Amino acid sequence: MEPPNHLIIVCGHAIWAGGPTKGEDESEWIIEDWKKGETPTYTAHIKAGVKALSEDGQAVLILSGGPTVSSTPISEGRSYANLAASNDYWDLLSPTPSSASTATTPTLSPSPPHPLSPIPLHPRVVVEERALDSYQNILFSITQFWRSTSHWPGHLTIISHQFKRRRLTEAHCTAVAFPLDRVKFVGINPPGVIPKI
Repeated sequence: MEPPNHLIIVCGHAIWAGGPTKGEDESEWIIEDWKKGETPTYTAHIKAGVKALSEDGQAVLILSGGPTVSSTPISEGRSYANLAASNDYWDLLSPTPSSASTATTPTLSPSPPHPLSPIPLHPRVVVEERALDSYQNILFSITQFWRSTSHWPGHLTIISHQFKRRRLTEAHCTAVAFPLDRVKFVGINPPGVIPKI
């Protein structure tokens, strides 16, 4: 069995606090006033990460973001993982691999139960909870991948706002010496952001 070699990073931008609409109602999110109306975009980022994970059996999805508000101990990354698990990964992922399927599916060390994750996470979903900016989303996710797999990633998929593409790829990936020809970027902008031509 090949070790995981593909790191999918979803950069956190807000905190989902939980609730019955599973992220659809903006009142379930802890966001700044200037981010109102953007929560469907954050959900779209998470879904895009889960979809990319479902398409590559050698991938690991890391939901990245630290604790950015004082009103809750939950981090952006942990809240994104909770949202994905609460939505049953939007039926994009197979159930947790059984011991019979581990010959083709890489396994990670099981994550210990976490008091802020009421639903167990899929074994190829990892939370990075230290990043407080986009550079740290990249750097800390790469080191978290190594901690989780004992290997460095061979390629990256980064999911964030389209308008952050150059910063995340050309600036941050270059700064950590990750080859740009092994980086894929999935950009999903919030409503009202007009892409540059």
